[in-house]
Amino acid sequence: MTKMASIKSPTGKNQPQQLAQADYRLITERILGLSKKFKSILFAGSAPGAVPITIPVNVAIQLAQKDKSCLLIDLDIKRDALAQVFEISNEQMNQYLIPKAITTNFPNLFIWPARHFIRTRLMNIAEIVDTAVKSTDIVLVNAPAVRTSLDRSQILAACQACCLFSNKEAASEEMFRLIKSSGCVLIGNIQLVAHHEQFSNNTSASHSHSSVSGNPA
Repeated sequence: MTKMASIKSPTGKNQPQQLAQADYRLITERILGLSKKFKSILFAGSAPGAVPITIPVNVAIQLAQKDKSCLLIDLDIKRDALAQVFEISNEQMNQYLIPKAITTNFPNLFIWPARHFIRTRLMNIAEIVDTAVKSTDIVLVNAPAVRTSLDRSQILAACQACCLFSNKEAASEEMFRLIKSSGCVLIGNIQLVAHHEQFSNNTSASHSHSSVSGNPA
């Protein structure tokens, strides 16, 4: 059984895991099972706070521990939480004139902090993803505020598949329409409600009920 990583919050305190360990495995196994068809996966939030940084980080770590090279791209420019989780300094970020993926202490895991987009605002997410999938087994894109982003069409179009995280039903319905119109395939619908998460497949997990929805045929 793969152990969860100890993830630190921007304040230095351990963050509570937002999903049960069984739920992380469900997400990881779904992505692995579809990895030959879909190499770029968007973690999309229907509202701010719908995708805690612990979720994409722990899934990326599990994928890397399964011997899959994984790049985790963070589009949360407001929080830049990924750089804080991995304690990436400004010196590390600025040592290259052209932003590039940063290695981590986890073999096979690379990250692209949101600060890269702050430094170079003209970077095209589609070009970054397209380049990454040529040399990486799986690319995860963290976009917790994609529903309200001015670049949401570009972000959705950059990825082949999507896991949707939502905490409001109305916002979730709007995201369904956006995902469908973008051509991005929905492979998971995760409902987070008052610390009780749903990841649909009628599979029970400790402290939460999970299920995987979507028909990526």
